[in-house]
Amino acid sequence: MRKHAERKPRSLMGRLWRWHTKFCPGWKGYQKQITAGEDGESVTLGERTLRLRRAPVEQIIQLRHDVIITGTDRTTDAFDDDTSPTTRHYGAFDGDQCVGCLSLMLTQEGGNSSWRLRGMATPLEMRGQGVGRALIDYVQRDLANTSSVQALWCSARLGAVAFYEKVGWQREGDEYDVPGVGMHVKMIAGEES
Repeated sequence: MRKHAERKPRSLMGRLWRWHTKFCPGWKGYQKQITAGEDGESVTLGERTLRLRRAPVEQIIQLRHDVIITGTDRTTDAFDDDTSPTTRHYGAFDGDQCVGCLSLMLTQEGGNSSWRLRGMATPLEMRGQGVGRALIDYVQRDLANTSSVQALWCSARLGAVAFYEKVGWQREGDEYDVPGVGMHVKMIAGEES
């Protein structure tokens, strides 16, 4: 049922799934498992060993605020779909400290479902050390194992385009302005990213 809801979130089955997730004890248990951090994997980058895993938004929101929201006209750290039952939040953790994060929101365009990556952040002092690449790789493995939807895209700030190209993503379309934030371009995950 979940996979059908991911493919067609606006269908009757999709709406039934979202309604069901609000009270189902099994679903709530699954969410607690994610919150407890019982899934994920470790990766060693230089001298640090990080834990990559799904995380509740509360564990990544401060990093999102510090790296992405500060300096923009946004009035909130939250994204519209942060609490949607289909949204997934991921973090790279050095002990209890979140040193990389991103969120995936399930979207639908032209009858096709895809995951929109939002809020990817790494602290300035951690950039260039492989945290972002490790997180993207982990997310794509997690999607391959848990979701029927594999398509992945983002609206990248122009300063982040080189990173996405380095991990195998391609530009799609022209650059555009996000008022109060800056210039962006749509990026699509490549087959081999």
